[in-house]
Amino acid sequence: MSRQPSSPAFLPRALRAGAWLLAPLVAHLAFSWIGFCPTDDGWLPAVARRIADGEVPHRDFIFVRPALSAILQVPLVWWAGDHVMALSRLWGWLTLAAIAWIWSWRVASDESPATRYALYLAAFAFGAHTFPVMAWHTIDGLLFGSLAVAAAGRGTPGGRRVGFLLVGTAALCRQNFGLFAPWLLLAVGGRPRDWLAAAGWSLVPVAAYFTVMAAAGAGADFLHQVAATGGGLLFHVGIQRFLGDPGYLVALVAGTGLGWVHHRSSSAALRWPVLLVIGSALAYSLSRGPWWFAETAFLFHGLVAGVTLIRLRHLASTDRLTAIGALGLAWTSAISLGYNTPALASGLLWLATWRLLRVPAETADTSGQPRLLLPATAGLAVAALAFARPLHPYMDRPVRELTHDAGTALAGAAGLRTNAVTHATLADLTGILRNLDATGRPYVVLTDCAAVWIRNPRRNPLPCEWPQETELGFDRELFGRVFRALRELPPEARIVTQRYLIADGTWRFAPIPPDSAYYFVQNWVRQNCQPAGETPFFTLYHPPRPPPLKAP
Repeated sequence: MSRQPSSPAFLPRALRAGAWLLAPLVAHLAFSWIGFCPTDDGWLPAVARRIADGEVPHRDFIFVRPALSAILQVPLVWWAGDHVMALSRLWGWLTLAAIAWIWSWRVASDESPATRYALYLAAFAFGAHTFPVMAWHTIDGLLFGSLAVAAAGRGTPGGRRVGFLLVGTAALCRQNFGLFAPWLLLAVGGRPRDWLAAAGWSLVPVAAYFTVMAAAGAGADFLHQVAATGGGLLFHVGIQRFLGDPGYLVALVAGTGLGWVHHRSSSAALRWPVLLVIGSALAYSLSRGPWWFAETAFLFHGLVAGVTLIRLRHLASTDRLTAIGALGLAWTSAISLGYNTPALASGLLWLATWRLLRVPAETADTSGQPRLLLPATAGLAVAALAFARPLHPYMDRPVRELTHDAGTALAGAAGLRTNAVTHATLADLTGILRNLDATGRPYVVLTDCAAVWIRNPRRNPLPCEWPQETELGFDRELFGRVFRALRELPPEARIVTQRYLIADGTWRFAPIPPDSAYYFVQNWVRQNCQPAGETPFFTLYHPPRPPPLKAP
C-alpha cells in the first residue's frame, strides 16, 4: 500500500484545488447586493418555479429554448426561500469562476500556480464585467462548452466523445450553443470520418431531451418553440453583427498583422508589451461601463481571430484547440437579441491571447519578460471590476442611490438593494396582488417583472412569464396562445399592466409607447379591455369580452 501524504503536504494541495472559490465568494459578498433589475432578475427562477410545480416545459408554458438552465434552478426555488435571487446570483458568480478556472488550467498547466491564478483572476473579472451576474442560460452554456473543450483536449477518442456530449448539453441551455460543434470539429482536427463520428455524440443529449418532451406530450411544442426565432436572427446577430461592423474588420486585419509579426519573431520584448496593452485596454473599457466593454469585446474577438488565422497552420494541437475553442464559444454566446456581444467570453479570449503570444522558456529568450506583467494585468482587471460595478448596476442607479431593500417589497429578493422608485414600484405591485388575493380574484401580471411568480402562492395563468417579442419568438401562433389565455380568464379576473417603462433605469416615467412591438401584448390589452382601476405605477383591466356568437 502506498504511503498516505501527511497533512502538511496534503493541505496546500487541497487549498490550491479550491483556490478558485475565493474569487466568486468575495465577488458575491462585494457585488451581489447591488441593484435590482425588474426585467431579468428572477426570470429564470420564475420559470423554474413552474417546473417545480410539475408543469412540463413547452407543453404547459412557452419557452423558446431548451429548459435545462431552468431545471438546474429548481433546487434553489425549493429551498432558498426569500433569498432565492441572491443565491441565484451566487450561482452566476460560481459558474463564471468555474469557466475561468477551467480555461486557466488548460492554457497554463505547465506554469506556476501564481501564473495560473493571475490569469484566472483577469479572465474572471473580464468575463463578469458589468453583466448582471445571475443564473442565466448563456453562462450555463459557456460552462458546458468550456468543459467540452477540456474533455476534447485530452486527445483520446473517449475524450472527444465526452466533449461533443457536453456540446449537446450546452445546447440544452440555449440552442445556439449547438453551433459550437463545428468549431470544436475544426479545433480537434483529425480525419473527417472521426469528426463526424464524434460530432454525432452532440446530438445525444438533444435527442434525449426531445424523447422526454415527446413522452410528456410536448414534442411538437418543443420543436415549434425552439425554431420560432428563425434563421434571420442568426444571420443578423451572428454574422452581420460581426462581419458588417467596420471596427470588427479593422481589428481582424490588425490581428493578422500582429500574428504575422509574432510568427516571424520569438522575442519576448515584442510580445509582452502587446499583452500589456491588450490587458490594459480591456481593463480601461471595463471601467468605462457596459457599452464600452461590449463594443471592445467585438474588437477583441476580431483581433484574436486575425492572430489565429495567420498562425493556425503552425499551432500545436493544444493551442489550436484553445484559440478556436475560445473564438467559437465567444461567437456562440454573442448570438443573442438581448446581449449581442462576446463580452461574456472575453476572459476566454484573454487567455487564448496569452497562449498565442507567450514565449515558452524552453524555446526562446525570455529575458525581456517582465515578471509582474500578469499580476499587474490581473490587478487592473479586478480594480476595473470593483470600480465599474457600483457605478453601473444593470437597469438600476449607482450605489449611492440604492437606499432600499428590494426584499421588503418583493418576496424572494431579500438582501438586494435598489433605488427608491423601483422599490415603490415593487411595493405597489405587491400591494395590488395582495388585495386581489384577499378578494379571491384571479389575476394576470403583464409587466416586466417575472420575479413576482417565484414566491407567489398562486400559479401564473399565462403560458409565459415575460410575454414580449423576445420570449415569444416573433411567432404569431405563440402570441395567439397568450391571447387565448387572456380571453379564457373569468369575468371577475384582473389584468395588471404597467403604466411606465419599468426597465428604464433613469426613471423618467416614460409611458409605454402605443406602437411598441416589444409591448404588443400590453397594448393589445389596452385596446381590447376596459380599465378596472389605477395605482401610481399600474393599471388594472377587466378581461377581454368574448366575441359575440354568430347567428346560425
